[in-house]
Amino acid sequence: MIDRLQDALRPTRALLRGRVASNDAVCRDHHWMKIEVRDFAPARCGQFVALGSGIGLDDFSGEVVHDWSDEHPPTLETLNTSDRDALLRRPFSLAGATYAPDGLATLDVLYQVVGVGTRWLSHRRAGDAITLAGPLGNGFDLDACRSTALLVAGGIGLPPMIWLAEALRQAGRQVNAFCGARTRALLPLRPLDRRSPTSDPTSPTIAWREFAQTPTVVASDDGSIGAPGFVTAALQCWWDHHRPRGNDVTVFTCGPEPMIRAAAALAESRGAACQVCMEQWMACGIGTCQSCVLKVREPDDPQGWRYALCCTEGPVFDSRQILWA
Repeated sequence: MIDRLQDALRPTRALLRGRVASNDAVCRDHHWMKIEVRDFAPARCGQFVALGSGIGLDDFSGEVVHDWSDEHPPTLETLNTSDRDALLRRPFSLAGATYAPDGLATLDVLYQVVGVGTRWLSHRRAGDAITLAGPLGNGFDLDACRSTALLVAGGIGLPPMIWLAEALRQAGRQVNAFCGARTRALLPLRPLDRRSPTSDPTSPTIAWREFAQTPTVVASDDGSIGAPGFVTAALQCWWDHHRPRGNDVTVFTCGPEPMIRAAAALAESRGAACQVCMEQWMACGIGTCQSCVLKVREPDDPQGWRYALCCTEGPVFDSRQILWA
């Protein structure tokens, strides 16, 4: 088991000790955490980190705190009660990563409080220790993006799109974002200069701090903000109105699987490329527990498909790879 963990964590090889720089509520049940950590490898949009407790460590130094060859790994007895709740690290997509010249990385994590682990995370304060493995998984292929990028996010699938929008804009692509939520209270976007978001899905506007230079359409299931209905309906409305050539468009999407599937189907029906960031339950995040499998097409297999691990082969896939349930 130790050898498998050691191999799975390369090139990270170890858990890193970081500290919480800030942890602010942005809307109901959603928080934006900034984490400072040293020796964090260069990350790409779409990759994720696995976060857990500070495991009773001393003050932050940015050092490696435990690698899998350690003869005396931490035990439950070394943890305080609250940290035991977060013993199993939780995976979170990166909403951003910046690197200072002195080697200090600042990671942005946007998360929703839904259970024991995220509730523990929501009680972390500036200066608290936290451990993380990452960057994990693969990221979006920006080089394969065509001239127009359409970013489609639902719920907590929003974080990687925030970082991706900026990266694609800097790469010279034309970017529009489409963000969906069940209701206004669960939309983790902050208004920019009191501008009103558009309710017309054909006219994206710059109205949110997180997409400060990206025209954006917001949709809500209950119609409490932006365009009423599903975000994929807003995407289709925009597409029908503007009629971009499919071979000029790449769709990037992350969120609930029904939304991802609908966005991918629309893209494929219009001849556009589509990269999907899948959300699966990940217990370890490094391919050891085998809990995050999904079916992908495999022409060389007699059945025409195989299981892929979302955490190591994904979470980003070409939509045409996925064998939808």
